[in-house]
Amino acid sequence: MSRARSEKRDLAYNMWIESGGKMMLIDIAAALDISSDQVRQWKRKDRWADKIDLSNNHVTNESVINHTEEVEPSQPEAKKNSGRFQPGNRASVGHGPPKGSRNAAGPRSGDPYKGNNNATKHGFRKMVFPDDEETHAILNEIQTLSPLDILWDQIQIQYLAIARAQKIMWVRDQEDRTEVLKRERRGKNPEKEWELQHAWDKQATFLQAQSRAMQTLERLIARYEELLIKDLDVEEQQLKIEKLKAELEKIKNPNPEADLKSYLDALKTTAEEVWPNEEPEDKEEVPEGEADDK
Repeated sequence: MSRARSEKRDLAYNMWIESGGKMMLIDIAAALDISSDQVRQWKRKDRWADKIDLSNNHVTNESVINHTEEVEPSQPEAKKNSGRFQPGNRASVGHGPPKGSRNAAGPRSGDPYKGNNNATKHGFRKMVFPDDEETHAILNEIQTLSPLDILWDQIQIQYLAIARAQKIMWVRDQEDRTEVLKRERRGKNPEKEWELQHAWDKQATFLQAQSRAMQTLERLIARYEELLIKDLDVEEQQLKIEKLKAELEKIKNPNPEADLKSYLDALKTTAEEVWPNEEPEDKEEVPEGEADDK
C-alpha cells in the first residue's frame, strides 16, 4: 500500500509559486518545520521550475505544455541552434538569476566596493589588531617614531612597572601575612579553602620578579646607548660627506673673487675673536699748518 501524499508537499509548492520562485527553499522548510533536503527533493520530482515562467512572471498551477507547431527552422536559425538545445526547450527556465539581478555588475561609480582590500600590502594588521579608530591612531603614531623613540618608550614603561611593583609587592615585616580564598563550596556543608602567603614567600617572589625586571631594564638601556652612538656616528659621516661634496664643487667651479671674499671674511672673523673689546684709538688732531710743515 503506497503512502499518502503529504499535505506539506502541496503547501511548499504553493508557497514557492506565490513568491514567484524567489522564496528560498530553506525558508520554506523552516516555515513547514521540515528539512530543506525534503523540500529540494519535492521541487525536483514535481518539476516546479517547469510550472513558473520567470520571463513574464506568468504563473500556472498546471504543467506547462508546449503546443507550438513543429516548423522547420530557417537556414540561419538552424545554424544558430546547431549544437545547442532544441527550439522550445525549457531546461534552463528557473535556474538563472531573478529579473533585475546585479550579481555580475560592478560598482556604479567605478570605485572598489566597500571593504575592498586590493591596496592592502598584507593582512597582518587586519588579522592581529582590532579594527577601531583608537588602534588605527596608535598605529599611525608609531609610523612617525624612530627605533630610538620606541626603545626609549620601552625603557620608561619598564621603569614605571618596577616602581609600581615596589609599592604593590612591598613586605611590611616578618608578620606580614596574606590570606587568599582559593575555593568556596556552598550548600548544606559549606566549605572554604584558604591559601596563606607568609612574609618570606612574598619577599622571595618579589625579589625574583624585581631581579628579572631590572635585568630587562639594563638590557634596554644598553641597547639604547648602542643605537644612540651609532646614530651619532651616522650624523658625523653625513657631515663629512657634505663637506667633501662642497670641496669637490669648488674644484669644479673655481671662482677667485668668491675665494678672496671668503678669505677676507675669515680674517675679519679672526680679528674680532682676538680683539673683541678693543676700539681704535682716537687720532690726535694736528693743525693744518703743522701738517703742511711736516
